[in-house]
Amino acid sequence: MKRLLLTLILAVLSMWASGLRAQPGATVIFIASERLTDLALGYPHFPQVARLGFGTALKPWHAWYGGIDMRPLVHMPGYEPGQPVRLQSPMLIGNRFNEKSWGDAFAALASFDRDGNGIVEGREMRDLYVWVDFDGDGTIANREDALRPASFYYSGFDLRAEAKTKAGHAREGRLMAFSVLVPYASRIHLLELDVSASYAARHQGFLPPAAAAASDMTDARNPFNGHWRWTVTNADQWKDATRPWGKEAGGQLMLVAGKSRIQGVVRFIGPHADLINLPLEGNWRDGSAQWTSVSPLGLTRSEVRLESLYGYPVLRGRSWSNRNGKVSEWTWEARYEQALD
Repeated sequence: MKRLLLTLILAVLSMWASGLRAQPGATVIFIASERLTDLALGYPHFPQVARLGFGTALKPWHAWYGGIDMRPLVHMPGYEPGQPVRLQSPMLIGNRFNEKSWGDAFAALASFDRDGNGIVEGREMRDLYVWVDFDGDGTIANREDALRPASFYYSGFDLRAEAKTKAGHAREGRLMAFSVLVPYASRIHLLELDVSASYAARHQGFLPPAAAAASDMTDARNPFNGHWRWTVTNADQWKDATRPWGKEAGGQLMLVAGKSRIQGVVRFIGPHADLINLPLEGNWRDGSAQWTSVSPLGLTRSEVRLESLYGYPVLRGRSWSNRNGKVSEWTWEARYEQALD
C-alpha cells in the first residue's frame, strides 16, 4: 500500500513538473522589429537583447531570448491587471502551447482565429497578453505594464503569409515577416525560436554549451566564481564618462572558473538602454587571470588580480582594446555580489 501511494505521488509530481518544463524541441513566438530579428538570428551573443531564461528549483533553467523590445505572447484568460502571476511554459504561445503539440508556434496562434479569416483580431485577442521582461531575468516584473493586452499595442496578427525558416550565423528561427498589424507604419515580425536547451543552473544558460557542460568548470570553491559589479576607474579620460558603454561606465560580471580555465559574461546597459551580454574566455592561476573578450571598444584583453579589501573580495583589472587600429586602455574594479545560482 505504501509503495502504491508513493508511486501515485511521484506520478503526480512528474505530471506537475512536466507542465512547467519546456519539452524537447519546444518553441516560443516573439514579437520584434526587423532589426532585432536580424540580431537574434545573426549575432552569436545577441547584444541588444539579453540571453535569459526561467527556472525554479524543480525545473532546469531554459535558455531563451527576450527583453524589453522582444516580447513573447502569453495566454492569460481571466487575468486582472496587478494580480500576481506565476509564469508557466504552457502559457507561452509556441508549439507546446496549452500542453498540446502543434505543428509550429504559428499554428498555435492560429487557433485563436475563430472566424477563419486568417487574422487574429478584435475579440479574438481578448486573452492574449504581451509580456515585457523589464527586469531582464525571465520573470514577470512587479509593475503594471509588464503584462499588457496584445490589443494595447497591436491591431492583430495576420497569419496568411507563409512562415519561412531563416538561418543566421548564430541560430535558426522561423519568421513570419510583417505579420503584426500596428496602427502606424512599422515592420514588425513574428519570430519562432527554439527554447528547449536546458541547464542545471542559471549561469550555465549564459555560457556556450561546450563551456556549460565542461567538467573543469564546476569547482564551486574557486574564488573567481560568482556575480560581480564592475566599474571603470579611469572613465574621466573620455569626454563623456558614460560612453562608450552606454548609461554608465560599469555593469555586471559573471565568472565561472575551473581547474585552469575561466569563462563568463560581461554585462552592461548600452546607449539605447539595451541589455548587452558579451562573452569572455581565458586562464587563471594563483589569484590572477587573463582573458579576452569583446567590448564597445573592440577586441579586448584583460589582466585581473583577485585582492581583499576590508575582508571582502575585489577584482582589479586593466584592459586593452584595439579597434580600427586605435589602442585604448582603461582600469576597472569589481566588487563581489553573490555566488553563482
